[in-house]
Amino acid sequence: MKSNLGLVELPESATEPDFEIQLRYQNFSAELLRLSLLGISGLGFIAFKYVFPANGESSELPGPVTIWIAVGLLALGVSSVAALVHRYVSVDSLSWHLQALRHELRNEAGDLEASISDRKKRYIRFKISGWAIIVSSASLAVGAISTAIAFFCVV
Repeated sequence: MKSNLGLVELPESATEPDFEIQLRYQNFSAELLRLSLLGISGLGFIAFKYVFPANGESSELPGPVTIWIAVGLLALGVSSVAALVHRYVSVDSLSWHLQALRHELRNEAGDLEASISDRKKRYIRFKISGWAIIVSSASLAVGAISTAIAFFCVV
């Protein structure tokens, strides 16, 4: 009978760098998410101030401004979703990494195959999280540019 995998203790020196790296990436994706949401609220503010100005006369947004706001909202929405995907998948990849290490340390029947399988799953999630953070960063840049253009068109 196999011992419980959760009871296999990992040396702290073996996992501490992994947790530190993951924390830094998590902090970066948290900033991407925060800036994306800030941009979305900024675009809403721009649209609201133009459509409902202080003088009380309602007006419509000109076509180009509407397009830039729509592009900005779409890009910032994609950035937010990609940042959230990164946050989830990066934590999931670390869990597969730790499980693979535990299989190697326990070293019972079938653990080598399980470790190889866990490492493959970890690798796939590493790749997904890497792409997610790239997509989030690029979308944030597009959203920021669109927001700036919309702002200058309104001002």
